Amino acid sequence: MKNKGENTKTIGRINKSKSWYLENINKINKLFTRMSKRKREKAQIIKIRSERGNITTDLMEIKRILREYYKKLYANKLDNIDNIDKFLERHKLLKITQEKNRISE
Repeated sequence: MKNKGENTKTIGRINKSKSWYLENINKINKLFTRMSKRKREKAQIIKIRSERGNITTDLMEIKRILREYYKKLYANKLDNIDNIDKFLERHKLLKITQEKNRISE
């Protein structure tokens, strides 16, 4: 069993660690805030070049440019359907049987 002196020492250590935590918690929060801000800044697009070659930093203009870009990128382009069919016929692709498909699941 611990004597009274050892209990006092333990309580003192606990109080010391609590005070260290309270003193440094704000610094730790600032560190994490700074780190997350840097990460966010790296992921954000802060300027972009338009189709006309102009560079803009306006957030609404950046959104518009990106929206138009993705609209064009994912638009249905079935102009070359004949060429696609010819390509697929020429390159006899293997078909996956139901059995092989079940094995891969």
